[in-house]
Amino acid sequence: VPKDNPTGCYRHTFDVRDYSTDYRYFVVLGGADSAALLWLNGSWLGAATDSRLPSDWEVTHLIKPTGNLLAVQVLRWSDATYLEDQDMWRLSGLHRHVTLLAKPAEACITDYAVSTPLTFEGPVGGALTKAELNVTIKLEVTNPALLPAGCAAAKQAATAAAAAVLGDSSAAAGAAGADTDATAAAAAAAATATEGADDDSDSHKANTSKAYTSTECSKDFRVTVDLLSADGVSLLQNLPAKVKQRWYGADESSTPTFPAASATASTSTPGQQQQQRLIGYIAEVHINDVQAALAAAVTDSNSSNAQQSLQLWSAEAPHLYLLLVQLWVGGKVVEVEGCQVGFRTTYVADGRLLHNNRPLLLRGVNRHEWHERWGKVCDVEHRRQDILLMKAANFNAVRCSHYPNDSTWYQLCNYYGLYVLDEANIETHGFDPLFTDDTNHPAHHELWLPAMMSRVTRMYERDKNHPCIIMWSLGNEAGYGVAHDAMAAWLRRKDPSRPVHYE
Repeated sequence: VPKDNPTGCYRHTFDVRDYSTDYRYFVVLGGADSAALLWLNGSWLGAATDSRLPSDWEVTHLIKPTGNLLAVQVLRWSDATYLEDQDMWRLSGLHRHVTLLAKPAEACITDYAVSTPLTFEGPVGGALTKAELNVTIKLEVTNPALLPAGCAAAKQAATAAAAAVLGDSSAAAGAAGADTDATAAAAAAAATATEGADDDSDSHKANTSKAYTSTECSKDFRVTVDLLSADGVSLLQNLPAKVKQRWYGADESSTPTFPAASATASTSTPGQQQQQRLIGYIAEVHINDVQAALAAAVTDSNSSNAQQSLQLWSAEAPHLYLLLVQLWVGGKVVEVEGCQVGFRTTYVADGRLLHNNRPLLLRGVNRHEWHERWGKVCDVEHRRQDILLMKAANFNAVRCSHYPNDSTWYQLCNYYGLYVLDEANIETHGFDPLFTDDTNHPAHHELWLPAMMSRVTRMYERDKNHPCIIMWSLGNEAGYGVAHDAMAAWLRRKDPSRPVHYE
């Protein structure tokens, strides 16, 4: 990295609308070229070195209701520049949005993945026989009393405490003899049900009643999924998710923690606030036959608006559905996430590219993110006009050359209908410009493997739910080394519904 390194410094003051300690807060940096360093209220947050994918940091312990100062330093050149040698106009700085994200503190949705396996009859061109819908939701929980073991422990502790206050020895004995196989974390949370109570028995009653407001744990903490048509008509409602603990939550010594928000966040010192344990859970919904489920829903509801036949997504007929993921706590919806869903699959068979079991001829174009006046900053209307121009010129496909685009680009391609080749932010042709020694490329060296893998895996995780994406690309003009084998293997294992491309 040269010593002469042009640097941009950004400072922004902001207040948090409806600030509450019931939320966790995250700063999300959409994109900065080529490296960004961040501070919030004078405290170091971290650095980001992929200029085309978002990075985020939890700032719950640093955020204040008013008078926050976010400082960002952007460096033109960094070690990441060696992986971002695309042929393009080079403009440095912040080029995508910087946002503040709020998530419920007790429990929240951290990610979700949607897949739509399709089965067709006979050879190429055969009709659809079955469509599945799989939804996997990742959750983080900070209140163990919401979880099944925690619910039981909380009720037992509350019953025993109430019995002790009221002098009911039989109830207290029953509670003491109840199942004690709850987790230590859940028991600790249950113990807080009576925390803060004094000698006044009414205070004890008020505190203990909070621990068993619901008689069923499933009503305290659950996840449901809805499927709607593109125009908002409900097709499948309240599909229950099966919740199970994630692997890292099983080992308390390795379970991650986060700094809890403080009621005196404006005056407290970072690092002094209480650490809260994150418990990871996964919720899963599986519909083995979507067409049958849709037909059954129509019969049950007698609704004339519901669609009985499933429509597949293609660029020529971009039929979309809306999927909503709802997180329930205490009988109320505390968070909703949603995305466009298109039922599709793409694969290669007998030397032909097939989309939904039909041969696909791509008439595509490479596209850089570029605005004639704003450089790399493109608004939604500019992207829409690009798509309409492509459609008018009879293009049906676009390659994101040579990096992941802003998320709104894929949403528009889903809606208007364009096949998209999503490409990792990797190009290193400067290492071997004359094509004389391929081993000069970083792809051959293990020290570069984590950075290259990160660019592919993070691209996949951000964009995996977009139906318009029919292929993943490992980048462009970066030689061919073991890193490419590793990236391709990872993508093929994670996503059998899309081929992997590289040139």
